[in-house]
Amino acid sequence: MKVLTWLLGLLAALFSWDELLWQPVARYLEQLAASHQPFTLGALLLEVLKPNSAIYHGVLLGGYLFLVILLLTLLLTVAMLYAIARRIHIYWDNSTAPFTVLENHLTLDLSAGLSDAVLKRHQYYHANRPGQRLYYMRSSVSSPTGKIPKERISVESILKGQVVTKSVFTWGNERSYELLESYTQNLPTNPIVTFLPNSLVSFLFHQFQWFTGTILERQSSIPNVNEYDGPEGQFSLTALRYPCRVITMTLIFPNSAKPKALDFYVIRENAVETVHPKIDPRGNTVVYEATQRDLVNASLRVFWAY
Repeated sequence: MKVLTWLLGLLAALFSWDELLWQPVARYLEQLAASHQPFTLGALLLEVLKPNSAIYHGVLLGGYLFLVILLLTLLLTVAMLYAIARRIHIYWDNSTAPFTVLENHLTLDLSAGLSDAVLKRHQYYHANRPGQRLYYMRSSVSSPTGKIPKERISVESILKGQVVTKSVFTWGNERSYELLESYTQNLPTNPIVTFLPNSLVSFLFHQFQWFTGTILERQSSIPNVNEYDGPEGQFSLTALRYPCRVITMTLIFPNSAKPKALDFYVIRENAVETVHPKIDPRGNTVVYEATQRDLVNASLRVFWAY
């Protein structure tokens, strides 16, 4: 949207420059041609630079104004072309990452009790490079008593209604596990899916079931025991170099342990932006949900206190 605004501004500037400054030059050249006077570029520039130029008759220093605006227009054009080229480069770089995560829906479910939380992920993603057969993930706890029961970890990816997860390798300890999802096949790729805008790909996939042979759906569940039963809690998701189009973070608390304070933030280096969640009472639980789009080199983080 910013690029479109800049383009419209540049077009408006060029149109104004043509109307106010170039057309007098064009008329002057027509007069020279009609009177059969010789024309050279040097002579034209000298005429433009005269304080009382025949080109801008009656406008003091009109030629100087012409040159200043011409220079500013050229500088603006160069800056615009650079900005567009830079955005194209970034988009191309993101599009050629091994994987693109279109949607990442995280749910931290504490409804069974604060000491027995479950982190659930529901993702839509696709491969951009051929030969992708493994996917890396990591999960850890931070509280002194928190742990992850390995036997309760589950990860499953589906493509065209068929499970394509062959196995999930885990290594680490009950405080931190690294996961490697192995597929039954090399994941399919589609250059249209890779290079179309992610928002358009998601729309076509959900509304018209396009690209079902390329886009995978993953559901995972990772238990967090004794991680969130203290007086305070925090949970975060960090997106590094490659952006995720949509991230939804949902927390489900029992009414008996509803937080007294809960805040969502987007943190980019030292800058912090507040995100206002939706709050939805559901029976014996209360649900907090925040959504962030195109998160890159930043964290979506939530803090709460009981």
